[in-house]
Amino acid sequence: MSYNPFRVDLSYDPGPDFRDSIVEHAEDRGSQSPYVPSLYSHPDYGVLDREQRNYYFYWRHVLRSGKCLETDPGYA
Repeated sequence: MSYNPFRVDLSYDPGPDFRDSIVEHAEDRGSQSPYVPSLYSHPDYGVLDREQRNYYFYWRHVLRSGKCLETDPGYA
């Protein structure tokens, strides 16, 4: 099956540790990096590889400062 950014998986369950993971990574900033597509429709740290997590944390840090970098539904 090919990637479709508009497909919504209603069966997705992030699991019981999802909230703890959000709290744990709330202040992570990542380091400056080029855009890395997430290829996922849900922002679950557990499915992102190292480069995707770094880009997400960097993107989120820049967004919090008022700028928006290239992104896709998996990060937003």
